[in-house]
Amino acid sequence: MLWSHALARELRAEGVRVTCVCPSAVATPLLDDMPAARGAKWAKPADPARIVDAVLKAQDHDRAWVFPREAKAIQVLQRFTPRLLERATRLALR
Repeated sequence: MLWSHALARELRAEGVRVTCVCPSAVATPLLDDMPAARGAKWAKPADPARIVDAVLKAQDHDRAWVFPREAKAIQVLQRFTPRLLERATRLALR
């Protein structure tokens, strides 16, 4: 995320905008092929259309970050308790 933030600042003068999208799991065929994701019953994957809507809305408002609703809790945990999030993720994917 820090790289995209730096890139956004660097390229803004050139008229290039950078938006970093940080979704949680998204219901796609790729997710279906991941054994660890199939075992994670605690989290419902996000609808791809909702992710697209969140990205378009963020771009309309010139936001550098997109955290769809499903990923907000993960964002807060990552920011304030990264070790707790890491442990919880490892336990959930066992």
